[in-house]
Amino acid sequence: SARETAARVAVGGIAKQLLSVFGITVVSHVTNIGGVQISERVDYASLEQRKAGSDLSCIQMQKNN
Repeated sequence: SARETAARVAVGGIAKQLLSVFGITVVSHVTNIGGVQISERVDYASLEQRKAGSDLSCIQMQKNN
């Protein structure tokens, strides 16, 4: 439900702020949409750079053939 999702997002935001006090960064990205999956593993530095250019936090912008 929307109420449950809103609560999870709020708690997640608070947890990220608390962890940042200790120098911990939480990072996520999309690995699969509709059965289309990424084909590579990506290190942290390039993950942040590549997902910044995507509205969906996808690091691979094209479907593999």
